[in-house]
Amino acid sequence: MAGTFFIQARALGCWNLSRQMKRGSRTESAADFAHSADPEIRVALPEDARDIASIYAQYVSDTVVSLEERAPSEAEMRERIVRTLEFTPWLVASLNGRVAGYAYAQRHRERAAYRWAVDVSVYVDPALHRRRIGTALYRELFAILARQGFRRVCAGLTYPNAGSEGLHRAMGFVPIGIYRRIGWKFGRWHDTLWMQREIGGDEPPTDPVPFARLKVRTDYDGYAPRKGGSSR
Repeated sequence: MAGTFFIQARALGCWNLSRQMKRGSRTESAADFAHSADPEIRVALPEDARDIASIYAQYVSDTVVSLEERAPSEAEMRERIVRTLEFTPWLVASLNGRVAGYAYAQRHRERAAYRWAVDVSVYVDPALHRRRIGTALYRELFAILARQGFRRVCAGLTYPNAGSEGLHRAMGFVPIGIYRRIGWKFGRWHDTLWMQREIGGDEPPTDPVPFARLKVRTDYDGYAPRKGGSSR
């Protein structure tokens, strides 16, 4: 096992990473990318915005997995990453230096009583499905959220979506309820299934620690990188 490290987030939510992944060549073939080694999980960097925006755009433009109607630009995605990292994690899975998928958490609601709950999302490059990348990302994300002091993790899925529902059930989520005909996209109404997972107990909580201030004990170098290994 690698040595134990203590790392501290900087003021704007960017981790002081002692080791960062180099970006891979854009000439790498899709086949090489898809059959490369296990993914490495690390905290997202602002310069990942291009790859993240490219992955997300496929879900916005071609599917109802996301109910956004317009894919965000690289600049907009960069702003989302930086803003999110101030309070909650945003992780990426890297294969040969390229982003293969990402997962993040955000506040469930703004009202103070909800501050121990977060909503989570995970997106994987469609060419790399069934590589257990989503599970690897979620495992790391939930571990960090638990350290921060959150208790409940929620996910809203456009319904039906057997693949996403199966992933969330495998990660310990249970169905809570369905919002009927709540989103309009591609000329029709869509339902949203809400699922929830517990990551803490019911004892009186203390306030969650913002991710930008979190001191995390790890057995690898600053979340940059960690092998996805046998994760589903």
